Amino acid sequence: MLGLQRYVGDSADALLAGIVNYLSPEGAFIEDAVARMAASETAVQLFETYSMEETGLTALEHLTAADHSTIIEQYIANYIYYRIVDTLAGSLETDKPADTVISTEQHLRDYISGIIHLAALQGKAVANLDWNSGQGAQFVEQLFVDAYTMIEAAI
Repeated sequence: MLGLQRYVGDSADALLAGIVNYLSPEGAFIEDAVARMAASETAVQLFETYSMEETGLTALEHLTAADHSTIIEQYIANYIYYRIVDTLAGSLETDKPADTVISTEQHLRDYISGIIHLAALQGKAVANLDWNSGQGAQFVEQLFVDAYTMIEAAI
């Protein structure tokens, strides 16, 4: 039992918040916080993309396999983004104007999403990577290197 039955009949946003709390409980480690932020961001994107405020949870009943892949890609992109931002936080804290830093963060987010989408188009969907072996870690490591290079150039 997931303990989500208390959300039955509640709003879609309350249910999604409950799911995020179940899947990514608050933890003491940075990885826990990153996973929670990524899950929360993905839930917000899911809520907005599928107009759940108007349609409620019935929108989820009509998700296709392609929608499921997109949601997984969004979660992975959000996770990588928040992990990179956490890791490179010192690089982002500069004497540059706030709009420059915000613009750089948005470019970083777009870059990560673009790389993940491109990989999927090339038949290398990140959802299919073996995250328990070096394959997933290698993918993320390359994104880290590229992101750091991009941030250094921008700031």
